[in-house]
Amino acid sequence: MWLFELINNRESVKEITQEALKLAAEDKVKEAIEKLIMLPRGVGVRVASAILTFYDPDKFGVIDRFAWKALYGMDKDDFALEDYVKYLTEIRKMAAKYHTRTREVDLALWELGREAE
Repeated sequence: MWLFELINNRESVKEITQEALKLAAEDKVKEAIEKLIMLPRGVGVRVASAILTFYDPDKFGVIDRFAWKALYGMDKDDFALEDYVKYLTEIRKMAAKYHTRTREVDLALWELGREAE
């Protein structure tokens, strides 16, 4: 039924997403994630991070349990906004150090974490 909610609220979804992407362009990460979480069910921190990554892979990455485990050495499945800000800060530092896109660091961490399972 959440699909019908999305369809019925198309304009609201479009408006919220546009506002979030504008905030992301201004590098207001917390505010962008908070805005995306306002979307109908199913959008939490993980999905919001994927939306931002799709929007700008140079600046964003997708938070997930594999990348988190590779970076921090611990299992975690439920992510809060503060977790994403912490994760993003770290992978951006790595991206700058290695002269690559943030998403590339994110993907490398995901692969390392997946292989460690």
